[in-house]
Order: sequence, then C-alpha cells, then structure tokens
Amino acid sequence: MPRKPKRMVRGGEIYGLRPDWRPLLDFAPDEIPEFMWMYRVDLEDGTVVEAYKHSWTRRYLHLDSLGRAYAFRAGGSYEETDPQLLFEEVLEGCESRASIVRQNDWVDGERIGWARSATRHRVSRDRSLWVIQHAGICFEEGVAPEGDPLLFFFGDDEDERALEVLGAEEPTGELIVIHSMPLRTQFEDDYLEAYRWRRE
Repeated sequence: MPRKPKRMVRGGEIYGLRPDWRPLLDFAPDEIPEFMWMYRVDLEDGTVVEAYKHSWTRRYLHLDSLGRAYAFRAGGSYEETDPQLLFEEVLEGCESRASIVRQNDWVDGERIGWARSATRHRVSRDRSLWVIQHAGICFEEGVAPEGDPLLFFFGDDEDERALEVLGAEEPTGELIVIHSMPLRTQFEDDYLEAYRWRRE
C-alpha cells in the first residue's frame, strides 16, 4: 500500500554546487544515464534534497539521502510522497532503463555456450568471449523464438576492434552466443553507454 505523505515543508534552491548522485544511485542506479542533476534544495527542517531531471520527460525527481521522495508544490513547498509513485510519474510512460540494461552475469566466462551462427561473420569465439567478459552491462533486445531473452554485449576485443555480440539467456542461466560482428552504426549509442561500465 502506498505510503501516505507525511508533511509539507518549504525549501529554497541552492545552485553552484557539485552534483550529488548518491540518493539516485541508492534508489535507481540503472536510471542514472536518463537523469541530469539540476540543483539542491535546503528544506526548512534541515533536510537536503537533490533535484534530478529526466532527460526525456523533463520531469523532476526530488530525493534526500534517506531515500525519501518529495513532490514540489505551489509556493515553494515540498510534500513528502511515495518514492515509487513519484518515480512512475516522472517516467510518464517511458520504459524504465532497468528493464533494458542489466548487469552482466557472465563476466567469469562460465555458463557460456556457442551456436554455429556465432562465428558466421568471421569473429572468433575468443574475440567474442573477451567482449562479454569485459562488459559490465548488457542490453535486453526482445526474445528469441523459443522465448529466451536476447542480450546484446558491446565492447572492444583485445585489438580494440568494436564488436556487438548477441546471446540468448536460457532458463538454466546459460548464455548461448548466436551472433557476433563488427559494431554497426545503429548501436553506437549503446556502445558508448556500455563503455562507461567496461571492466579493465
């Protein structure tokens, strides 16, 4: 059951400070690429609130260090509200990044199998495996005909050649690599995002 708002307090905006991403990192770490830090609010009760603006919907998410969320009201007041409900309002129908980007669970190189099609573009298994093992995240891109989730991995091989690697996650947790080829332009944005999470 959603938590009822607890209080309404006034607050003033503080500009010219360094961004603090910790409240958003604790609340929704996968969504950070979709937000911009805008300013800090000092509430009259001493609470410090960080204001994050969604890059697509342009709506604000106000969070404090304890994970509490606040909705801006008229007259410079902030009302404590349910964090998840506010987050859904901020997304405004946009798909959550957490449903697209996942942590890579195959960095140890185990539980990886290979379909015959994996080397069709003359990319060796070793090159594909290097990309998978050094990718901190992967991207969900629909499902295979059998219903298994399809996962893209983006990165450079040992010779710094950009690759895209596609695998299907089986119910057992094994990743079956079904496709690997030089990076195509349509995936450049995903490649750049993956670069931020790359493992050395």
